[in-house]
Parts: sequence; structure tokens; C-alpha cells
Amino acid sequence: MNIHLQLPPVLGAVLLCGGQSRRMGQDKATLRLKGQALWLRQAQILQAMHPLRLGVACREGQQLHRDPEAPEFIEWLFDPETHEGGPLGIILRCLEHFEMPTLVLAVDMPLMNIAVLRWICGGHQPPAIGRIPKIAGHFEPLAALYTPAAAGVLREAIGKGDFKLQHAAEHLLELGLAMAIEPSGDQLAAFENLNDEAQWRGLQA
Repeated sequence: MNIHLQLPPVLGAVLLCGGQSRRMGQDKATLRLKGQALWLRQAQILQAMHPLRLGVACREGQQLHRDPEAPEFIEWLFDPETHEGGPLGIILRCLEHFEMPTLVLAVDMPLMNIAVLRWICGGHQPPAIGRIPKIAGHFEPLAALYTPAAAGVLREAIGKGDFKLQHAAEHLLELGLAMAIEPSGDQLAAFENLNDEAQWRGLQA
């Protein structure tokens, strides 16, 4: 194993696939890019980083775990029936499950790549605090690194009914539990969100 491809030690990774994809009109996770389901492509990119544990957070009804191509090493983190907190609640559950620094990636960033994920992780030492990309004044908390210390902040936000990840990111920075990192140049394309059919057709062209 090439150590230069590894995430920092004691690190988990999780792919977020449970969105409703209302604007797209179909499940983004199961869209096929170059013959491969998007969720599987993203999971393989995360696995190429050699995390100690790799999870996929999704709705059980999506049936991703029944995909014959699904790798056996994936830990399936199904959304509970009484799901609360949107993506913020999912990130909290992942941190509680892994109990280690965790790299989070949303499935709908089809241009994400290993080089940018390495940059988010910030090197090969165990991260002391989280790392959250910030683009044009807005955080990108769905392609970010969180440490277990962030769980208390996310739990408090849910308790207050504030499910906005932008607010949570700001609070983590204020408390010194995360830092903002700003992508530039070619890195920026990796954070493009896939939101509608026109974008999808553009990728297929």
C-alpha cells in the first residue's frame, strides 16, 4: 500500500446518498456515469484514500446495499424512520458511529477527485480540528473533514431546531473546532453540485 495515498491515521469516510433528489426527478445516487452508478463511483474514490472505515449513509428504501456491485467492506448507515436534522443530523450520526475524524462527501459532486480529498484532509498527520472548504463566502460542509469534537455542536444545533449547516460550520470555527480552507484553480470544479437534468446531460456529453 502506498502511504502517500492514505488518509491521515484513525480516519473514517462516509458518502452521503440519502437526499430526495427532487429537482433531478430521480435518485442521484443511482444515476449512471460512464456505465457506473454514481454512488459506487464516489464510494470507490473514498476507498482509494484507504480510510480505516468507510460508510454509506442512505435511506434503506434506496436499496443501494442490494446492488450486486456493492463492496462488502462498506458499513451501511441507514437513515432512521424518524429522521431529524437533514444532512446535519446525518453527519452527527456518522461521527457518533465512527468516533474518529471523518471525511464527509455528498454523492452529488461527480467531479470530486482524490487530489482534492487529500487536500481537504490536510496531509498525513491525525487532524486536530476539522477542515471545511469555503467558496465565495459560503461553506461547503458536505465535502469536509470533521472531528468527534464537532458532535456536541451539531447535537446542540439540532436541539435548538437549527438545521442549517452554514450556521453549524460558523459555530465550529468560532469554537476552534474547525478551520476554513479555500479551494482555488482546478480544485473549484470538484465542488460543483449536480442538481438538475441539464447538468447531468452536460456531464454525459
